[in-house]
Amino acid sequence: MIQFGTASLFIIDASGTEQSYDLDALRDRLSIAFQQQGIQETWLPENLVLTIEEKIRSSNEGGSRLTEEAIEQILVNVLIATGYREVATEYLRLNLREIVLLPQGMRSWDVEAVQQMLSSSLPLSYRQLEEVSRDCLKALHRLGFSEVSEAFLRELAIHVLHYRKNPELIAQQRPAARKTQFIPAEAWLEVASDQARELIEQQILLPLPLSDIFPAARVEFRLHAFALWKGDLSPELTLLPALPEISNEILALLKRMREYIMQNWPRISNPSAHLILPDFQQFFLQEIPDLKKRQRLVLRDRVKEELEKQVLPQTDYELLLSFR
Repeated sequence: MIQFGTASLFIIDASGTEQSYDLDALRDRLSIAFQQQGIQETWLPENLVLTIEEKIRSSNEGGSRLTEEAIEQILVNVLIATGYREVATEYLRLNLREIVLLPQGMRSWDVEAVQQMLSSSLPLSYRQLEEVSRDCLKALHRLGFSEVSEAFLRELAIHVLHYRKNPELIAQQRPAARKTQFIPAEAWLEVASDQARELIEQQILLPLPLSDIFPAARVEFRLHAFALWKGDLSPELTLLPALPEISNEILALLKRMREYIMQNWPRISNPSAHLILPDFQQFFLQEIPDLKKRQRLVLRDRVKEELEKQVLPQTDYELLLSFR
């Protein structure tokens, strides 16, 4: 299945009104919260923003709308689960939010209740929900716990998701007591073809860091870097003819990234993928010389259509395309 992230993301705000969600504003707020806690890794806010985008997009595709409060709660849950409680607290303080972070009482759970709770509080696919919910209930039975809080169950679910085939590669603390680990973008050079490696080294393709929390295969395709590499800002002469070959390299790279996820996270048997074209609109509207606005828009649409033509027939997994 392929989804196209060209349309706005819609949510329900605090007043009950449907509105588009501003991902750039979320990225800025998160970046400030991380920086205020002395954490400078820029990939962390971006990773969280992509996770939230994919959650909202999936909700929109299903015909529903998440509330602004639900999105904030998911974000805080993920921060706490990955060991960044101090960032979650700072984020809430900076944005004058009042989301309850403490357990909300003890209760018994069945599969349906676990799935409903995890679906509303963590960015999980339907298949993950089924598997993780069953495993959580099995773990509670082994532990002899008949009643637990939402917070306990949510952290148990994170622990289940963190499980890998090579447990010696991760720290043996519970998830909330450690920071999330990640594979840096540079590491993907080892699995890239010679052609893809050149595109990565030229910063035309950028495989994004893979975190061990809700891992997904994500690659950026940067049109401006491609134009600089070719020495020509004319997409009609350089980009359109090159799209078939570049698309093949993108799909091969996403395939290897997904294979890595499936090999190392046995709970994730069908990981999603995300192809992002940053500054896509800006490239066509501002950076191409000697064209009128209508010509720019026509050319932009041709590139989008060609990219769809190249990736759609070859994709048998969930792939989200975002034209930024």
